[in-house]
Amino acid sequence: MATTTAQIVISSTDLLSATLTVNNTRTLKQSSAADIAESTGLAARKKGDTNIYTIHAAADYGNNGAAKVYIKNNDTTFANFITITIGSQTLGRLYGTDWALIPWDTTNDFKVTNNHADTTIEHMLFHEGA
Repeated sequence: MATTTAQIVISSTDLLSATLTVNNTRTLKQSSAADIAESTGLAARKKGDTNIYTIHAAADYGNNGAAKVYIKNNDTTFANFITITIGSQTLGRLYGTDWALIPWDTTNDFKVTNNHADTTIEHMLFHEGA
C-alpha cells in the first residue's frame, strides 16, 4: 500500500490585523486506519462544450468508502470557471487556476460543468480498493 500525503499552506500578511499562517499535512486514509489504497492517476480533460458531465461515476466506486478528489481548473482566464456537483448538490465553483481536494463518499456521481467550452480540468481520485 502506498502512502499518499496532502499538504495545504495558506498565508497572508494583510488579510487580518496579524499575519495569518495555516499549514496542515495529512496522510490520506481509508475508512479504516489503513493508508489510501488506489488512485485513478492524473487526467486532463477538455470537454469542448458547456454541458454537465461525470468525471467519476459512483457505480465504479460504489463501496461508500473513503475517497478524495483532486481537481484543478487549468484555465488561465480567471472568469472561466467550473461548477462542481455531486449527485444533484452543487458544491461550488473553481475559477481559472483554482484547485481543490474534496472528500467524496462515492454514493453519487461526481460531475463538472464548464462555463467556457475550451476550459481544461485536471483531476485525480484517491480511493479505497473496490
